[in-house]
Amino acid sequence: MQASFDIVIVGGGVVGLTLAVALAEATKLSIAVIDAANAPTWEKNKYSPRVSAITLASKRILQKLNVWPVIIEKRASAFTRIQVWNHGEVSRTLSFDSEDI
Repeated sequence: MQASFDIVIVGGGVVGLTLAVALAEATKLSIAVIDAANAPTWEKNKYSPRVSAITLASKRILQKLNVWPVIIEKRASAFTRIQVWNHGEVSRTLSFDSEDI
């Protein structure tokens, strides 16, 4: 089966899905999102250590697209400090602290 779309977005992460929703809201174009992984199930009793830091500007975009309430429902919370590193590369740690701003 061969499908035809006006726009194909490669990558179903936060950015790709936000773009897809924004385009769907603003246009009448047909949109497909292609991603190598299956969509997450977001089961309430399962925990994933994976996190995303969302800025206030990004929060406003997600609110305008009416998806922010769904994100909040899925265990979103504010943070004041975060450290980011790759497995095995602890020497290259990035730290962000709200007290710095």
